[in-house]
Amino acid sequence: MLPTTLTGATLAFLGMLSFALRNVRATEFVSVQLGPTQWLRGKVTTLSTGQPMNIFRGVRYAQPPTGSYRFAEPRPSSGWNGSQDALEDKPRCLQTWLPDPLKPESEDCLFLNVFSPNVTGTVPVMLFIHGGAYYRGSEDIFDASLLASQGVVVVLIEYRLGLFGFLSNSDHVIPGNYGMLDQVLAMKWVQKYIHVFGGDPEMVTIFGQSAGSAGVSLHVLSPLSKGLFKRAIMESGVSLSPFAIYRAKTKLQSSNYTSLLGQELGCRTDSSKVLLGCLREANAIHMMEASSRIRWHTHSDILATPTVETTYGFLPDLPYNLLKSGQFNKVDTLRGYNSGEWSFVIFDPVDEGISRDAFPKNFARMFKTYGSTQDFETIVLKSIENAYLGQHTDKKVIRSQLVDALAHFAFALPGVLESRSMTKYAPNHKHYFYEYDYRVSELVSIISVLPKWMKIVHTGELKTLFLEDGHIFASETDKAVAKQMQTMWANFAIFGNPTEKNVPQHLQWVPYTEQNNAMMKISENSKMTTFSRPENVPMYEKLLKIAAGITPDLFVEQPLFEILNICFVIILQFLPCPYLAKGFCNYKAPDEFIFTQQNNYKSLVELGRCCICRKISIVSPSTKMGISSCLTFLLVVLCGVAHCRLRRQTSTPDYVTVELSAGQSLRGEKITKDGQGLNVFKGIRYGAAPVGSLRLAAPQEAPSWTGSQDALDLPPICWQRKQTDPHHAQSEDCLFLNVYSPDINGSLSVMVWIHGGSYNRGAGIRQDPSQLARHGVVVVTLNYRLGPFGFMSSGDDTIPGNFGLLDQNLAMKWVQKHITAFGGDPASVTIFGQSAGAASVSLHLVSPLSKGLFKRAIMESGSSLASFAVERPATKFQQSNYTSEMGVRLGCNDTDSPSLLTCFRNVPVSQILDEDHNMREETGTDILVTPTVETAFGFLPDYPSNLQKAGKINAVDTLSGYTNGELSYLISDPDEDGVTRSEFLPTFRKTNQTYAFNKESVPVVDRFIESYYLENATNPIAIRSRLVNSLSEGTFGLPAALEIQRMQNAEGSDTKRHYFYEYEYRISVLLSFISLAPAWMGIAHAQDLEIVFFNDKIMATNSDRAVANTVQTMWANFAMYGNPTEKNVKQDGVDLNWTPYTKANNAMLKIAAKSEMTTFPGSDRVSIYAKLLENFIGNSDAASLTV
Repeated sequence: MLPTTLTGATLAFLGMLSFALRNVRATEFVSVQLGPTQWLRGKVTTLSTGQPMNIFRGVRYAQPPTGSYRFAEPRPSSGWNGSQDALEDKPRCLQTWLPDPLKPESEDCLFLNVFSPNVTGTVPVMLFIHGGAYYRGSEDIFDASLLASQGVVVVLIEYRLGLFGFLSNSDHVIPGNYGMLDQVLAMKWVQKYIHVFGGDPEMVTIFGQSAGSAGVSLHVLSPLSKGLFKRAIMESGVSLSPFAIYRAKTKLQSSNYTSLLGQELGCRTDSSKVLLGCLREANAIHMMEASSRIRWHTHSDILATPTVETTYGFLPDLPYNLLKSGQFNKVDTLRGYNSGEWSFVIFDPVDEGISRDAFPKNFARMFKTYGSTQDFETIVLKSIENAYLGQHTDKKVIRSQLVDALAHFAFALPGVLESRSMTKYAPNHKHYFYEYDYRVSELVSIISVLPKWMKIVHTGELKTLFLEDGHIFASETDKAVAKQMQTMWANFAIFGNPTEKNVPQHLQWVPYTEQNNAMMKISENSKMTTFSRPENVPMYEKLLKIAAGITPDLFVEQPLFEILNICFVIILQFLPCPYLAKGFCNYKAPDEFIFTQQNNYKSLVELGRCCICRKISIVSPSTKMGISSCLTFLLVVLCGVAHCRLRRQTSTPDYVTVELSAGQSLRGEKITKDGQGLNVFKGIRYGAAPVGSLRLAAPQEAPSWTGSQDALDLPPICWQRKQTDPHHAQSEDCLFLNVYSPDINGSLSVMVWIHGGSYNRGAGIRQDPSQLARHGVVVVTLNYRLGPFGFMSSGDDTIPGNFGLLDQNLAMKWVQKHITAFGGDPASVTIFGQSAGAASVSLHLVSPLSKGLFKRAIMESGSSLASFAVERPATKFQQSNYTSEMGVRLGCNDTDSPSLLTCFRNVPVSQILDEDHNMREETGTDILVTPTVETAFGFLPDYPSNLQKAGKINAVDTLSGYTNGELSYLISDPDEDGVTRSEFLPTFRKTNQTYAFNKESVPVVDRFIESYYLENATNPIAIRSRLVNSLSEGTFGLPAALEIQRMQNAEGSDTKRHYFYEYEYRISVLLSFISLAPAWMGIAHAQDLEIVFFNDKIMATNSDRAVANTVQTMWANFAMYGNPTEKNVKQDGVDLNWTPYTKANNAMLKIAAKSEMTTFPGSDRVSIYAKLLENFIGNSDAASLTV
């Protein structure tokens, strides 16, 4: 071996000499036919082994991304006639990194190279994505001949880099991810054409290094890449690596970088559209120069990376969220890192090691590449020092620890963390892990001249994997290790097992699991070992969640006693602050409050939700918050933190396992609180992923599996019109449920919760039923498809609709089949829900498909007879019209139902959601898609009213009711001086913002409301009270009462009991800001859920606890006995007796701080509502209807 004192120039000269000598062999040509009149001519090179290799260079896969297509999706390459040469590399993509004068660069760069051992064969394919920090690199530096000679076709691709590939303004105008979309298009090209090169499109493995490896990992997560590959190899980079994507702790956010770039180029930056136009006209070289200046001034190497966006839908959520919820493409994977990765940042010129003080300084040099915020860097350094520096004092030991820390932080730990999610959610696939630790000869790779203590630095494995054929300076060991690595990579692509064949018999690569931490150390003497630092994975996960904004720094750093101290100081000194909340809390909807806050406090608000508010979101007003507002906000946040920490201290988690069937077990968590245990199983799949051909189709049962699965994490929520919880992933694959059981060995009654949300939002995870379950019932919460995915209908058998209801039905069947394993009794099931969830429960009462699946039903603020419950002739926007309009907006060419269905199944989720949102905005209507009458599935064969009148009801015990202020938030009375007669009807008509009637029905509704609620009242306060009653009783109470009356006429109802209530308890202000509303508004829609799903909080009052205990006991009693006051319900020491509602006695329980029996005040209006309902469903015309 030559001495390491060889100069770089000498090494470069010898390298070029080697290249020249290796390319003096004679070549011949080969042609392949891509289309009827399209041919490509490539070279046939004979390798040193005598094997021919067919090489096609510079194959165009996309049209030039220039002009109006700069910062846009790539377009497939256009056809041509005749033969084209594919003999030379085409220009590299524009980049700002020591441009090579011998390698021209261009915006027109979307080309690829193909290496095929046999163009007439059918062998697996390996598609390589090069690295380079997303802004440099090229495929033309790699010779894949030897790798391809192992029996695979290798494809190397170019993709847009830097600002051209990843510029984003965090909006739909400049969303970013163009380079990733290039890669997707190249993969689609492979699917379409690789067979003519001898490749099998069904056997594609994508692999990459560094940013290319992170790109591969992102494709594993992306819904746009689904089905385009079968396996994935990631070398030194995954989606969880700190450099992989923009995150909350990225120093220069994508929109800020875009704005700076615009300013450098003299573009207006106040409008994304104007900015986009300017950037598309700018000179490309000037843009790169401007970007270089920004890189210099911000001291950040990576300025533009992939980002979360829903415009194209390439990356719809943070990788961590997608992985933790199992939302990724289930494929075999192989990933790893080099033993020395970033060790080159360590400054140790005299080879004496480094001191303890130098440890963080050297580690911090890595931050220049990732561009993290200073506060995050401080947290990272503290964590890394604790995990790696420890108490070491020997300088060389400290240096060795630093080498490991640099390799582990960015590559190994995120790789292990990702592997754990893969093994959990893709247990039927194999996942392999490695550490590369072989140093090639110095004349093969110049980086081998680095000191040995640095181990193998970043990119060090590439010279082995892509060792050039016949390299004159490669040692025999170099060739042997290269052959071994190439064989393992090819074996993985061919068989899914890297040591399937042609490797030493003793070398068997064991797949990684969390239990074995198995890892292959690739070296001159490769061997199986284990990853050395699995204990540091939780540390990295915590840092990752901080970086992504999932876990706030405050939650990680603040000691409990400090938070409690601050919290109590604020409570004592600023107790009136909550009452000042009207100044900065803008009441917008019955189920949420919006903080008008300039800065992004989403993470902090999530903590505040623990004990103050259940639903809070953020808006950005033009004015700043005042001092009192800020103090109140701090009160919310800090007390929430304190409660969360107290709750974590008082809850002791443990694990519990149940067996669903032979060979299938689920592991959940047993939480003991105050000596009472609760077994919690989260994220249990009950339905197959409703994607592809299952979108807009009846749900299918979950696929079978064997072994043990964890049920420890909350599942993703179903796609919906707005993200009400930024820290829970959304997915089309969302058919999961959660089980809360106080005794898995019991035989307890079961309560299945169906959430509300106007059929277009909400999730099973929104409510925590822990305390309710502790009353002696098993509680199941579930997700079901929402909005267009759950209820879109073409009005025929092609797209019948009701998919979300069929999901609920399938979940109920799952309960019948499996709930015994959780200690539940399938013969004693109560379904319960609120709002649209209550209407769903009511629909199950009349659905023949749900017969026998439940014994009792609870409906809170919703009925199938309510105006919003189903589509009727009186509905202003018929679903068939909605579906047709959706097709037009999505660019579906044909309007017949089968064509529309095909189109809808191939459109990205984000586009459907965007157009659904646009239609809501344009029509001013919240509910556009609902359950509908259909016979294709037969869930709802007729209108609920007709089915009920005909006695076609599943006869069960029921409990239903409403709150006394349901939609009162629609009333505007800032001066609290009441409402005038002229304001009465216009205010009531605001209900059309939720559910729109057609123009013929609106006057009928007006007459009903005016005649039976406004009457002759003249006093503004009295009118306001009547208006509140009309918005509550008139829209929820009357439908519920009418439903009870009709159930009493149904066959088999003689032994069934029906209970009715009005809820009017106002929970503590410190638990719900909705309680700040004036008393005249009553209790708003959904506010009762604070009590039904009450879990004790440190700021709850004794009254809150008492009412919650009473309500939860009554709900559980009803589920167990069919009588809500069967036992353990006392008031003032006396048993409370809830009398059933009957025709003779319209009994109703008024639920309050002191509950009491009364009678339903709207009894005389029920028959009138029945007539109104007949008009809604077309059984009477408006002219003949008298109210």
